[in-house]
Amino acid sequence: MSGTRIFLCGLGIVLLGLFQGIPALRAQDKQQEEDILVYEFEDEAELEDFFHPGVVDLCGDLYPIGSIEVDNGELLMTNHDVSGISLFSLYPNTVAEIFPEGSRDYRVRVLVNLESINEMLIYLRGRVGVFGGPNPELDASLERGYACVLLPEGTDGEFFDGALAITEFSACHQPVPHREWPNAAPGFARADPGFPIIPGDWYWVEVSAQGNDDGGPVQISMKVWEEDEDPPEEPQLEVIDTNGLNHNRQTLDDATNVEVLFGASFDFAQQPGATCRFDDLTITLIGGCRVPPVEANRTLWEERVEIEGEELAVYDDGEEYPVVLTLSRRRGAGVCERADLVTITETVPPQWEITSVGQEGQAIEDNIVRWEFDLSAGNITELTYSVIPDDSGTGSFMGEITEPENDFAFVVSGESDASSRAGLAPVSDFGSIQNWLVLGPFTREGGANPGEEEIIRDYLTDGETSETEIVPVAAMATAPDYNGASAATGLAPNDRGRNPDDVPTWIEWFDRDDDDDRIDFDTIYGGNDNVMCYAVSYLDVKEEIEVHLGVSSDDSIQLFIDGQSLHVKNASRGALDRLYQDTAFEYPDLGNIILEPGRHTLMVKVFDGGGEHNFRVGFLDEFGIEIPGGPEDLSISTRAPEAEPEERFKRGDTDGNGALQLTDGIRILNTLFMGAAMPVCLDAADTDDNGVVQLTDGIVIFQFLFVGGMVPAEPGPFACGGDPTDDDIDCEAYDGC
Repeated sequence: MSGTRIFLCGLGIVLLGLFQGIPALRAQDKQQEEDILVYEFEDEAELEDFFHPGVVDLCGDLYPIGSIEVDNGELLMTNHDVSGISLFSLYPNTVAEIFPEGSRDYRVRVLVNLESINEMLIYLRGRVGVFGGPNPELDASLERGYACVLLPEGTDGEFFDGALAITEFSACHQPVPHREWPNAAPGFARADPGFPIIPGDWYWVEVSAQGNDDGGPVQISMKVWEEDEDPPEEPQLEVIDTNGLNHNRQTLDDATNVEVLFGASFDFAQQPGATCRFDDLTITLIGGCRVPPVEANRTLWEERVEIEGEELAVYDDGEEYPVVLTLSRRRGAGVCERADLVTITETVPPQWEITSVGQEGQAIEDNIVRWEFDLSAGNITELTYSVIPDDSGTGSFMGEITEPENDFAFVVSGESDASSRAGLAPVSDFGSIQNWLVLGPFTREGGANPGEEEIIRDYLTDGETSETEIVPVAAMATAPDYNGASAATGLAPNDRGRNPDDVPTWIEWFDRDDDDDRIDFDTIYGGNDNVMCYAVSYLDVKEEIEVHLGVSSDDSIQLFIDGQSLHVKNASRGALDRLYQDTAFEYPDLGNIILEPGRHTLMVKVFDGGGEHNFRVGFLDEFGIEIPGGPEDLSISTRAPEAEPEERFKRGDTDGNGALQLTDGIRILNTLFMGAAMPVCLDAADTDDNGVVQLTDGIVIFQFLFVGGMVPAEPGPFACGGDPTDDDIDCEAYDGC
């Protein structure tokens, strides 16, 4: 391999470290630290290891790519004059030659100068389609990887001095959400470098990747420091991807494995003609023992809730909650030495308070707990601490295991995510309903906009019960009469295990109250084309109310309330972010809807032709403005209505003191003949249970007490119970039970 230093321009310059996780790396050997690629960029021949496409195919949209050249002992990358972007990568055959089989844990160090670029990017574990020849092309439909980004001062609204950023990308350059990563609201985990990133100055960037990207976990870390300064001891930004990349057969093929890719100006703003520079690029295999000294598994507190299909611990602001790390499988002597000295570091969500650290651990920073101990000194099986959350909507925990003389770090496995109870609002701050019962996906004829006649057909009926007569609950199976009474032709496959034994089964789906508050069927079931899905939510109304609804959908949609079709939209469209496409201004039936007290059923049918498949239904005021949290006197439920509690009483105990006495009979007579108030519990006074309070009820009490007469009717005078008879009187209140 010729020595040259790879240019990193574009999105950020930190290699993200794939972290070899606990059971992910199980090779029983050591890996020797070794520089496997070194580039000084003194000669154009050094660029032979790199693939430089003339165009990138971004899933049907073609973008010309800028240039790279060796200039004055540095690699100069220049964005295209029209598209405003540039990129290049290692060739797949370069990767196959330089990386030892099974060894893809490495770090990249490079000297960078952003010059006029506002976003520099380095991919690790990169996969793309590579097509050489006279017109080389990069196919982004096979894109997978982690991008580390360096942003100069003034480009990030939160970090004015500049920022480090990491994100995961999938096909067609789509970012993969990681809400658990720090400061990840815009899709990128971000951190402050601690000093200004000034275009024109030189900075060292070091990124490392450890772990198994085909299933996870992967640890990605990033350091940046000024050219003449010492590197920081700890990364400024580190994330863990517990699941790895979303691979398929093609992306796991060696022909798509470019491993390292560099780019500029892809995600924040395209910059025609902008430039950046690279020098002294080194890719180094991480050295040390690849077997963890001990395994640690995190368990959060007991209370759980399922959010977007994921079970999370739930918390209330200001309460204290325990966290337990269970230790097991200490590494014995073998190819690696027996594990002795170990450091375990836990990072808790920002702004959370750490309390009650056990086993001589220490809270070394506001959100970091650390234990250092000798495994040979005793049988340590558990580490504990407690936390007090702040008012944030979610929180994520991250931990690693390290030991002296070993550059590998190992992920603390187990539970990592928690959600605030206050953040589980059934109606978002944009007014959209977040809690639904979902069923599908059903195959059918037609595309995105099949026509109103197809939309209004019944895709759920079994031939006897219609779609609007079904009252779903979670885990209830519903079997349509495919290709018969039902318009559905079958059940589409899904890779999420949502429909056991291929039987359509209603799912209780709670969506997060976040910027993307649409209900996404692709997230629930995986991607399918030419399908439709159902969703149902129950509206519980306390007092009569008038509501106005807003609707967004990808693609066509039909909406029902209490079995009556309210809205049909036949359209091939995408659902817009934070916007209701259909409102009462254009579709009057969506407004001025009167809901009487009681339960109402809201049902939607959403049709998809290809691409995304999602919808939003929310509450607006009479001016079309969203109602955060929804209207007053209305609540959302996905559960079956709770039966009203049965009023319990003792028969004959008219004064509710818990005992049958002479005064109970006298009270009945006083009510009937002296004008006294009626007993509050008429069922108790109706001693013969004939549905009427009359003279004979008092006589029943007297005869039972004094002459051994018949026992008052069930539930009798001694045990509390309900009225077995459906009659015209009831028991408003009874204090004797």
